[in-house]
Amino acid sequence: MSESKRGEIVRYLHIHFPENKIETKYDFDRDAWSFKLHFAKSTALLKVAENWIDDTDEQSIAHELDRMGVGEMLNGGGGKGVLVSDAGAREYDRR
Repeated sequence: MSESKRGEIVRYLHIHFPENKIETKYDFDRDAWSFKLHFAKSTALLKVAENWIDDTDEQSIAHELDRMGVGEMLNGGGGKGVLVSDAGAREYDRR
C-alpha cells in the first residue's frame, strides 16, 4: 500500500475526529492496516483490509469510507471496531 493512500485514511479520520489521537500500525495476522482512535474514556479501532486499499483509487478513499458510514460507526469510541474490506464496512465488538 502506498503511504499516500494510508495518508488519505488518516486525513479522513482527522476530519471526522479532529480532537482524537490516531495510532497506525499494520496487522500482519489480518493483512490489514489498523487505525486506533483515542477518545476521552475509550478507544475505537478501524481495520482496513490491504486488498481494499490496493483496489481503491486514492482520490475516492474518503468518498468510499463516507458512503459506507465509517465515521458514524466509529463515533464515540466505546470499544467499537470497524472492519473495511471488499465486502463493505461492518462493526464488531472488540471486547
